[in-house]
Amino acid sequence: AARQTLVKKKDEIFNNPSYQVLGDPKAKIAFAEFMDYNCGYCKHAYKDLAELVAEKKNVKIVLIDSPILGDSSVLAAKYALAARDFGPGKYQAYHAALMQFTGPKTEENLKKLATDNGMDPEKLKEAAMKPAIQDQINKNMALFRDLDLGGTPAFLTPDRIINNFMGKDTLMQI
Repeated sequence: AARQTLVKKKDEIFNNPSYQVLGDPKAKIAFAEFMDYNCGYCKHAYKDLAELVAEKKNVKIVLIDSPILGDSSVLAAKYALAARDFGPGKYQAYHAALMQFTGPKTEENLKKLATDNGMDPEKLKEAAMKPAIQDQINKNMALFRDLDLGGTPAFLTPDRIINNFMGKDTLMQI
């Protein structure tokens, strides 16, 4: 059933304007990552993914915020998704900051990361609380369940589901 969902929703996953991308959005080689900002494995994978898109200009990583590790994960995902409305590259910068941040994802820390990345923290908080942001998280989590993913990080290619991260070199061989 998960494989059928992937085939059926491939275009929605890999060409969805609601999702943000690392790398060239028009790249021919595409992966999607379901990730959580409190996931240690996701943080480790981020470093490799950032290196991968820097080294390989023909690769894109579609980022699907999937807050499965509690309320602070949901809050962090809301702030990250709201950052996309602050201009090109703001989501990617905030995403990178969250992936590199090792402290708790409290409102105070999320606001500080906003300031550090050139965004008004109060406006970001306000944007993060809009119903459209929660709607996007709900859609992401429904897709997570429909694909029967076991946790984060989880990766997709247009024809394959990978329930863990094996490093950038292995990912490129798939």
